[in-house]
Amino acid sequence: MLSPCGDLAVVCIPKCSSSYWQTWLSQNNWTMHHDNCIEKHVHVLCCLRDPVDRWVAGISEYLDRYWNNDNDIKCQATLKLIQDRVIFDDHTEVQHYFYSVFPHNSMTFFRYDNTKSVWDAIEKWTGIPVPPYKYLHNPINFTDDPVNNKRKAWKNWILDNSDLNSIKLYYDTHDQETYRLLSKIDERQSNQ
Repeated sequence: MLSPCGDLAVVCIPKCSSSYWQTWLSQNNWTMHHDNCIEKHVHVLCCLRDPVDRWVAGISEYLDRYWNNDNDIKCQATLKLIQDRVIFDDHTEVQHYFYSVFPHNSMTFFRYDNTKSVWDAIEKWTGIPVPPYKYLHNPINFTDDPVNNKRKAWKNWILDNSDLNSIKLYYDTHDQETYRLLSKIDERQSNQ
């Protein structure tokens, strides 16, 4: 997304609050660009998330969206499938796929810890005030909605039954740059 003045952009990585970004920033006259053709002077913001946490959220959303009968697929065969084929869609794709297309732009990375931390970063960099609290809920944990209850149930099933060490090993191998950047963010925050 590109700011109205054209000097700031945001990389929208699925499962890193990108839906919030897109909705809120578009309401503030930012525009969506589906390419990497932004000018070199544009500063790029990018929210990163722990790859395993992001995978759990992504695969939970995938299962919630595309499977109607939970009981038919909650089995060992499903676990084997999702652990053997880690990347299912853009919600589980390695994060560097999204931000590496801006090699000539200055970038600021920050960590998705919770929805509020994302909004604090948006406000800091864009000057756009944080939206009212009712918009800040983390959708998967905001269980007043039956749809979110179902997605949270998938998340809990994945957490209880998956070998997350094998998922971490995959991302350790294929998304090393994101782990390196997350370490730098953590180091920067501990020195503040």
